[in-house]
Amino acid sequence: MSWTARFFGAVLFFSFAELYLLIYVAEQMSIFFTVGMCILTGIVGGSLVRMQGIKTIQEIQATVSRGEIPTLKIISGLVLLIIGAFLLTPGFITDGIAFLLLIPPLRNGVSQFALSRYKKKSATFKQKQAAATERIINVDPKDFHEHRE
Repeated sequence: MSWTARFFGAVLFFSFAELYLLIYVAEQMSIFFTVGMCILTGIVGGSLVRMQGIKTIQEIQATVSRGEIPTLKIISGLVLLIIGAFLLTPGFITDGIAFLLLIPPLRNGVSQFALSRYKKKSATFKQKQAAATERIINVDPKDFHEHRE
């Protein structure tokens, strides 16, 4: 199964799961409670993402000022961007995932995992490129013209 098929399958699954959970909570509690919780988690989560985003930017600046490349911090910032998108999406599942990823050790673990996957895919790509350049066949023009005539 391709990456895009898995991605869209996951989006479809989580969309229906979110919708089911929202309807279930609205039936058990009330529609006002459900909407209020979605708004509250968005506001609280948004402010937490903002604070951690500012801290991440400061850490990136400090790393650059030391002359180092802040690869892991940049990926952590991208994860914060994804967390923000999760918090904007109404629902309890995405909010739960987002709040879990707001815990710095968990976010750093996800960032480390993403970085290691990128490095692995990058190394595989470089190996394929190197193998493709090794397949060069050097033909002497004299041999080519002799067999052609």
